[in-house]
Amino acid sequence: MIGRGRGGDSVSGQRQQWGGCLGLTPDRLTSQTAATRERAAFNQPLSSVGYTSTLHRSSRMSQQAELPSHSVEYLKKLLTKDRKSASSGSTVGGSIGSSRNSSNNNNSSNSSSSNSSSSVVVVVIEVVVVVVVVVVVVIVVLVITRVVVLVIIIIIVVIVVVIDVVILVVVVIVVVIVVLVVVVVEIVVVIAVVVIVVVVVVVVVVVVVVVVVVVEVVVVVIVKSSFYYEFIVQAWFMYLLRWSKNEAN
Repeated sequence: MIGRGRGGDSVSGQRQQWGGCLGLTPDRLTSQTAATRERAAFNQPLSSVGYTSTLHRSSRMSQQAELPSHSVEYLKKLLTKDRKSASSGSTVGGSIGSSRNSSNNNNSSNSSSSNSSSSVVVVVIEVVVVVVVVVVVVIVVLVITRVVVLVIIIIIVVIVVVIDVVILVVVVIVVVIVVLVVVVVEIVVVIAVVVIVVVVVVVVVVVVVVVVVVVEVVVVVIVKSSFYYEFIVQAWFMYLLRWSKNEAN
């Protein structure tokens, strides 16, 4: 059995404690301590990779099983097991190396699988991000297009309304001008008619007056002339009477 941790020093401390309890001599304890250190040095490659000899594990198992600590035979068996484990250290180290290589291979395979899965996740995230960006861009373009179309429609409607207003104003101005012209023409016509009528009336009146005056003059002349004619005739008759009387005398 292989356990983790450095076990040489702890085992030597346990041996010193057990030796004191059992009445062992210091020389024997020193020799056992030296042997333990040699075994620890022999097991150093195993401890460098994280493993120690079976002595520490067996002592831990014995402590867990609560074996009798006042037994010299227990110490001898323990030392015998430690020697056997030291002789089989190379085999155990090979098995440990192979198991560690297999664990490294498993770790590398696990890391490669995790890397591949993480790369797949990254690719999926990138694809999702690209799709979201494309959708957002399309939405923004559609919104901008609708806004531009709405603005163009509003501008066209404003232009049409302005043109209609201008046309209406021009039509109103033209109608007003035409009405003013018609009114002015009618006023001029009325004035002309009035003037003509006045002139005609004046002329007629003048003509009538002149005619009346002429007629009156003519009548007067005729009347006067007839009076003078009678006077002349009477005067002539009187002259003839006188001349005849004178001739008769």
